[in-house]
Amino acid sequence: MSFENILKKKIRTMSDMWAEQDSRISNERKTSRVIFDTIQGGIYLEDYFVDLLDRPPVQRLRWIKQLGTADMLYPTGSHTRFEHSLGTYYIAKQMLFFLKRTHQDLITEIDEENVLAAALLHDIGHVCFSHTGELFLEYCSPVKDFIAEMEKEISVHEYIGYETLGCSYMKEIIDLINHQYGKGLDTDRIRSMIIGEHRNSEKQFLAEIIHGPIDADRTDYLLRDAYNVGFPHIIDVQRLLSTLTVVEDKEGKSFYRLGVEEKGWRAVLSLFLARNRLRSTLYEHHVSRISEEILIRILRKCIRDPVSIIGIDDYHLFCRIISEKGSKSLEDYKNRKFYKRFLFFQCTDEIKKDDVGTTFEERTEIEQEISEKLWSEESCCIMVVPKKKAKPNIGEILINPREGLPKKASAVLKEEIDRGNGLMDKGESYSIRFFVPWNKIRGLHSFEKRKVKEILSQKYDIEPEYFQEVYSPKEYKAYSI
Repeated sequence: MSFENILKKKIRTMSDMWAEQDSRISNERKTSRVIFDTIQGGIYLEDYFVDLLDRPPVQRLRWIKQLGTADMLYPTGSHTRFEHSLGTYYIAKQMLFFLKRTHQDLITEIDEENVLAAALLHDIGHVCFSHTGELFLEYCSPVKDFIAEMEKEISVHEYIGYETLGCSYMKEIIDLINHQYGKGLDTDRIRSMIIGEHRNSEKQFLAEIIHGPIDADRTDYLLRDAYNVGFPHIIDVQRLLSTLTVVEDKEGKSFYRLGVEEKGWRAVLSLFLARNRLRSTLYEHHVSRISEEILIRILRKCIRDPVSIIGIDDYHLFCRIISEKGSKSLEDYKNRKFYKRFLFFQCTDEIKKDDVGTTFEERTEIEQEISEKLWSEESCCIMVVPKKKAKPNIGEILINPREGLPKKASAVLKEEIDRGNGLMDKGESYSIRFFVPWNKIRGLHSFEKRKVKEILSQKYDIEPEYFQEVYSPKEYKAYSI
């Protein structure tokens, strides 16, 4: 059986399980509800969205952490995908409100209903521990290559959500809601929008509200993540929403895309800068990454079939690890017994990102070779490389000027930098980090560091000087995690 069939069979099994758990009476009607949220305040949901919200696929998101293992770094960063889904729904609703003021003729009531349903359901494909579980799937199964063959800029959880919405259970729910509440929800339209596509090219901007450069998803998670880890609000959200517009993009074939008016480009910049700041201080922080890598290695030992984690939540995952005799490793993880940072190499421009984007097996080989040559032991070194971004960057956001043709946000940003305004450019660092157990970090000298560089240069067929060491504490007390 091909991997595609295995994956789809697992998704259908998960969908059938939800159908068994769903205790809703077929003729039961819900009433509208206001849910109070830390970030967005009171979120009003109409009766049919409450019906959708109370189903097992969405309620499951209550038990999946938004930031995966990052609460090991920021203890308050323990919010869930459920909260984020509600926030995305709220932001999408605000986006539609502002767009309808100037483009009423392009947005029908049915369009609005489907966009909001897609916002509420956009994360139902997430696996346990969010992107940590997703990374485990990419490491230990051919899912990454399978997604790449689709030639779509989507992540694993988006594909799983897309297939889940195509299962009979979700279609039955949508049909039931349409019949009971007299709505026009379309399963095919909803599942297309969560991967950034719309069947009508003139309404592509509606799909970009859910999956695009300045979508509701990104806006909410940046706000929510920053607030919950203790950062101040760093995005000019109201300015961004109030300057949203629809831009006719005539490159290739004519279709309408989501953009902003010229006066709102600084709000776009605030979104971009927020992402860059959180990337270094949260998403790519060395504690976030090593805790993630250690949990993935625990999963590799305890989960024989990687695809089997689809449909389970964080608590069920821990139960499975314990049942597979992984309780000792799990206790070390829960007690925060992580490896410590040993070396931090900044790759120069001569090294392309693809050159160091090794597979998990290749990284394991490098780790074993370094461990044996430096300590005469196996597997006491962990190599971490940054994760690749799945979503479009600032360059693909269209700025609608008062006169002339639309520009890309990156071009507008470059003009400001050239005028000497001192704004941050959009370059992102790319680094390789090595971690070792506590008792191995002491007594390391320049000889060992040179040895690591030599191993890397041989593996990648690149000169050693292209790996520039930017962080190397002389003793452990010089830094803390």
